[in-house]
Amino acid sequence: MKQKKIVIVEDELIIAEEIKTMLLKDNLDVYGIAMSGEECIKFVEEIHPDLVIMDVMLSGKMTGVEAAMIIHRNFGTPVIFLTAYVDEEVLEGAIECDPYGYLVKPVREKDVRTAVKMAFYMIKREESEKTI
Repeated sequence: MKQKKIVIVEDELIIAEEIKTMLLKDNLDVYGIAMSGEECIKFVEEIHPDLVIMDVMLSGKMTGVEAAMIIHRNFGTPVIFLTAYVDEEVLEGAIECDPYGYLVKPVREKDVRTAVKMAFYMIKREESEKTI
């Protein structure tokens, strides 16, 4: 079975490392941690990950939602959003990116594992539907 490649986009390194540790426990391959939307887009372009876990609000010029829109439109890479913000406006912006999941900080290991597992199930289902 092909190893799944994941990129984490989180401008708080402690949170990013915590999520990475959770994913490594499930033998998932974290290819990198990006601290900005721009950095994430470069990662996606270079390594073509299977999944991106993206913080909605990032420091820098680009929000996570803006980066996810570009990634979705240009590469079709699935995104799970990560946020401390759960207001309607943020949620509506995230929904427009067609996310594969939405995690609310502080994240719990079982929630991360469930969201990633569900995302990979959806990806597999979509791939099998394309071959029909």
